[in-house]
Amino acid sequence: MPFKIHSFFRKSSAKPVRPLFAAFAVLCLLGAVTVYDVTKAQVTVYANGEDMTYKTHAETVGEVLEENEIELDDHDRVQPPKAEEVSEETDIRIIRVEKETDIVEETIDYNTVQENDETLPAGEKEVQQTGAEGSVEKHYEVTMENGEEISRRLVKKEVVAESEEKIISVGTKEQQEEAAGPWQTFTATAYTASCSGCSGVTRTGVDLKADPDARVIAVDPDVIPLGSRVEVKGHGEFLAADTGGAITGNKIDIFMSGKADAREFGRRNVQVRVLD
Repeated sequence: MPFKIHSFFRKSSAKPVRPLFAAFAVLCLLGAVTVYDVTKAQVTVYANGEDMTYKTHAETVGEVLEENEIELDDHDRVQPPKAEEVSEETDIRIIRVEKETDIVEETIDYNTVQENDETLPAGEKEVQQTGAEGSVEKHYEVTMENGEEISRRLVKKEVVAESEEKIISVGTKEQQEEAAGPWQTFTATAYTASCSGCSGVTRTGVDLKADPDARVIAVDPDVIPLGSRVEVKGHGEFLAADTGGAITGNKIDIFMSGKADAREFGRRNVQVRVLD
């Protein structure tokens, strides 16, 4: 009788499968078979002032964030970019970006305007309107990264109060030559109301700190009576409204609002006459 080889292989190949699976299961239970971790990488994520380490199967930075439910707000940034592939050396940094509005109020300086007045003696000044500062609100868009300001951009300005001009009348009226006294030589110096211990109020009551544009000189009342209008050649008209311990005889002290101007004037001889 002929031998049937194909029948032998068909019967013998199917039966050993079930015992093999059973043997494999027993080996797993006994620890004889090692199951390998297929983690792709271990990455560190820096966010909100903390750092966390994750084992991940993700391929890209974006997948790492999604896998660990790390959310980004509209303006937040991530380094490296989401599309970059991760590796064992990958450090992911989340930059939290916030947009804030900062409103800053600033003052608006007033302008000083001088107007000629033919009813006032030449060189004399009077304040007709005191100036007033205005104010403006500036709106800035401030960009914060991880709690620190990195930039600000001016987006809007709103005037809260308009400034008001300071108006000063300047005399242009010429005095009659006949009414003036003769020219005399005087030694002139200059002073301010800002000196230590100075009240700023003259002998006749003029408040120089309140009116820094006042044209006042200190005189010796025995030479030039207080209240007299005095012309200093080349410097205009002044009111003799103050005295000084060192101002005796043919000496005058001219009031100036700024210390620098007074120092620059120094000491010099000038021509002086009494107008009235």
